[in-house]
Amino acid sequence: MRTDLPSGTVTFLFTDVEGSTKLLQGLGEEAYGAALARHRSVIREACTAQGGVEVDTQGDAFFFAFPTAPGALAAAEALTERLAEGPVRVRVGLHTGTPILGEEGYVGHDVHRAARIAAAGHGGQVLVSAPTASLVNRKLIDLGEHRFKDLEAPERVFQIGEGAFPALRSLYATTLPVPATPFLGRERELAEVVSLLTRVDARLVTLTGPGGTGKTRLALQAAADASDNFPDGVYWVPLAPLRDPLLLEATVAQVLEVSEQPGVAISDSIVASFASRRSLIVVDNCEHLADAVATLLRQLLEGCPFLVISASSRERLGLRAERVHAVSPMGAADGGLLFVERALAVASDFAPDEHVPAICEAVDGLPLAIELAAARVRSLSTQAILERVGERLAFLATRDREADERQRTLEATIAWSYDLLDPEEQRVLRALSVFAGGCTLEAAEEVARAGLDLLESLLDKSLLQHRIDDAGQDRYWMLETIREYMAARLEDAAEADEREKAHRAFLVLLAEELGGVPGRPATAAQFARFRADRDNFRLALLRSIEAGDAGSASRFVRFLGSFWYMWHEFAESYAVVRRALALDGGEADDRAYALCYAATFASELGELAEARAMLVEAEALFASSGELAGLAEVASCSAFLESSLGNASEAVAQGERALGLALEAGDESFALKARVSLATALGVAAFETEPPDTARLERALEVWTAGLEELRSFGIPPEGEANNVIGIAVFLTLLGRYSEALARAQEALRLRRSLGMFDADAVLTAGYAASGLARDRQAVALVTWALHTFDEQGVGVSKIDRRLFDRLEADARATLGDDGYEAAVGEGEAMTHDQAVELALSLMADA
Repeated sequence: MRTDLPSGTVTFLFTDVEGSTKLLQGLGEEAYGAALARHRSVIREACTAQGGVEVDTQGDAFFFAFPTAPGALAAAEALTERLAEGPVRVRVGLHTGTPILGEEGYVGHDVHRAARIAAAGHGGQVLVSAPTASLVNRKLIDLGEHRFKDLEAPERVFQIGEGAFPALRSLYATTLPVPATPFLGRERELAEVVSLLTRVDARLVTLTGPGGTGKTRLALQAAADASDNFPDGVYWVPLAPLRDPLLLEATVAQVLEVSEQPGVAISDSIVASFASRRSLIVVDNCEHLADAVATLLRQLLEGCPFLVISASSRERLGLRAERVHAVSPMGAADGGLLFVERALAVASDFAPDEHVPAICEAVDGLPLAIELAAARVRSLSTQAILERVGERLAFLATRDREADERQRTLEATIAWSYDLLDPEEQRVLRALSVFAGGCTLEAAEEVARAGLDLLESLLDKSLLQHRIDDAGQDRYWMLETIREYMAARLEDAAEADEREKAHRAFLVLLAEELGGVPGRPATAAQFARFRADRDNFRLALLRSIEAGDAGSASRFVRFLGSFWYMWHEFAESYAVVRRALALDGGEADDRAYALCYAATFASELGELAEARAMLVEAEALFASSGELAGLAEVASCSAFLESSLGNASEAVAQGERALGLALEAGDESFALKARVSLATALGVAAFETEPPDTARLERALEVWTAGLEELRSFGIPPEGEANNVIGIAVFLTLLGRYSEALARAQEALRLRRSLGMFDADAVLTAGYAASGLARDRQAVALVTWALHTFDEQGVGVSKIDRRLFDRLEADARATLGDDGYEAAVGEGEAMTHDQAVELALSLMADA
């Protein structure tokens, strides 16, 4: 062990030469060698003068450790100032942590953090992590929060000095999740997978291996490291919660933010959206849906020539384009590193010894097994862990000799940990397997009869995980492999039916609580709660259908239909709702509301005849009960249906009827959906004449604006806020109130951008408003970019948008001339997403 390295709180300094290959080509070998020698001398002198100790040197990169953060900061300033005089440009990263000193040097993720921060910078730039910044008495430039390729949660980064540099090289266009633990070891294997993902001839890279080998974590990290090669985004598609292959395409489309189009196959919409995009899609846990996944991926690969797909599965998918990478168990060094890291997480005073490599070897280097074993250091010595692992695995490995050897080892590891639990802990863990995507403390108490003490005990043993969900609540969940094992034990104990019924009953009550009164808008808090338990709701509904429980099934649809609609799950929702409606039984009002939502989904999907039949049945049911709010719901849905059919007059009549019934019901909140339906109908009806009917447009704007104000009073989710603001901006544009329209469109665009939502419609509306303000060149560019993006996403253009485009083109050609117009079109076609958004937001109404 090196004795010269600082211990305790240490500040790491990493340096790297920017553009070394280009510099070599420009200077020539002799001059480059001299410049590099001076660079090495400067760095060593500057660092050692401040107490820095050289830890490692690789090529032209240095790694120093400092006992103090101010010393590291002073060294960084000195070396960058001196190197600024020569041709070598160095980027520097500083990070402070408390690493463990091992035999070969420092152990822990703080080393990786420092390296990642340095790699994100540019030549001459010094970047500082938040922990380091807190230890120096200096004014630093706050560069905001950034995610780096180690995929940890966003971290605030600071810069030394006032220099201007390009944006940091951090992750931005990605939906990759933040893993619970840092990526450790497997550097060679990671490099191999990244190399595969960036090869021209590798379109599909499948990581194979049994559960627990770390396929998912390796796939995540490889995607992050390869992200620079995919300028159009990296997308994460987890399939573990999905059970029905018929729902695969709709699920993938939702995750990829691809809008469903009436009359168009979902897979075709996905292909259209990604046909020209250089993107990476990571599809995780494919094995239980292998045939359906293979069919969809084949279509994507054939229709999207620039798309690359990474998949993880326990078996290959069998496609010609597939390149298989078998994920191996961890080697001794990597396995030991993982064991130490996880042990330190539960026992901060843990010190590795000679038993750690033996434990890793005894569990065949499987990451999950290593983590489970490491979690025991709180209560067992490493020698005791080794003895128990060896004895228990040897016994359980003989149970099923037809199973894959490594799978038998993983099952033995889980069984060993399970058998160490007391009977009450075993019962709770089995019961918790009925949840999909985890559960809240309240749900665990009600469904699994699990108190907080039991949950904490299972957390300590790494059989449960904890996170804060989208709704800000504590959520307890287990790895999917462990969940599958516990579900089998639940069946063995003949407890599955009872726990599934309890799960269904709890979720029905939660749905009623969130759904409240149909017709009332969901608040942001309610929508976040729905998102957090979305997988549980879907599973409970499917179980209700499979059990023939019409009462529960129809209540799920009644109270969750509005959430599914806002989530744009039209195809999936319609398929499941039809199955629920096919059951006999349940309350009449529940069925009537379910029919309304089914009709709305059918209208979105172009199934207009079915939608009409469902609304007829729903109206009859509500007429029998005399429920005015229900009749208002039917009228609102009918207004939307008639608008889709092009029956403008009937659509307006139904919208007005819906509003009247809702107000008559005695609760102004019932009228919110009716107002939106009426405003939409009035907008469609206004275009039956030429020029459009201004009175109807004024009425539509009035109704829509009033509806938005009421929605805000209920705490509308930001997703709904953005949608409604865009609608108002469109009507303002149609009425010639262009300054107001531009302001509204920019408001919606800022909201959409903050949420990571599709924002081309906000850019489009800003473009139309700009045209009315005589900003013809910018307007043409913005509208061209937006319509091109619509086409890429497979999104249709409305009749109103087509009329606005025709007017814009005529006005722009008149003022710019044909050549000027075509030049503006070319500018729009060449713009990136960020450039389009920046242009739209930069427009001033009074300029």
